[in-house]
Amino acid sequence: MKQPKIIQKIPREKKIILMESDNNYTIIHLSDGKKLLSGYNLKFYEDRTDNQSFMRLNRSEMINKTFVKLINLDEFSLTLNNGRRVHISRRRMKAFQAWI
Repeated sequence: MKQPKIIQKIPREKKIILMESDNNYTIIHLSDGKKLLSGYNLKFYEDRTDNQSFMRLNRSEMINKTFVKLINLDEFSLTLNNGRRVHISRRRMKAFQAWI
């Protein structure tokens, strides 16, 4: 697996598909297929992103609404444009339904 590039500057929000927690780091998945590694944890980004566009769906993943391709409420999951499947925690399901 190719190592993510360590970032110095946060990319524009409209390019971010998904942010994924990796201990005290965050892997940022971009629309062009690149992955960037940030020294900040996911909570840092959760507090600083636009709540209209981004939502944390579980302990380790936060998505950009723009890139949602398919929602499966029966399985508590969704699929993003890049094919990545993301689990929605039961605790966050009501908030997700209101947000979407």
